[in-house]
Amino acid sequence: MPEKRNIKTAEFEGIEFEYDADAIVSYKLTKAITNVEKDPVGYFDAMSIIFCGKDDEYAEKLGGSAAKLVQLYEACVRDSTTAKN
Repeated sequence: MPEKRNIKTAEFEGIEFEYDADAIVSYKLTKAITNVEKDPVGYFDAMSIIFCGKDDEYAEKLGGSAAKLVQLYEACVRDSTTAKN
């Protein structure tokens, strides 16, 4: 998947974050995220692609919380689907 194909920004907890709107709706990446227990490496690779290689930086901005990064992902999914409708 090419990097930075359709970069959008979403605000979460008062901070703006970039994400790849094409990657976030990709079946392959969605599958990797939902299979985290079977393939944790695939999960982290998918998050890195979705957040344009800034997933570690974003996790730190959110206090180092993996749960907050998941909430950011969910907010970006909502933002991406809302923007298209």
